[in-house]
Formats: sequence, C-alpha cells, structure tokens
Amino acid sequence: MGRIVKSGAGWRLGLNPEAERFKGLVAGNEWSIELTEGELEDFCRLLD
Repeated sequence: MGRIVKSGAGWRLGLNPEAERFKGLVAGNEWSIELTEGELEDFCRLLD
C-alpha cells in the first residue's frame, strides 16, 4: 500500500504506512504535524 492523502477546504490528512518513523500527517493551510504510528492510532480514536 502506498501513500494516501485526503483533503478538503483547509485540511489535509495523510498516511504512509511504509514510512520509517512518521506514518501520519495532519495539516491545515499554514501548519502541519507528523505523527508516529501510535500517535496516529490515538488521533483516530478521537474521531470515532
């Protein structure tokens, strides 16, 4: 599986399961953070 990016007006979510350390991306228009696998799992639990 390759890189996946979803985006909308003012936001972007990314997943790269093959990345060595930072597999997730959460971003706005002028900011972004990269997340480790564990951090990404925690973030996704907030959305459920």
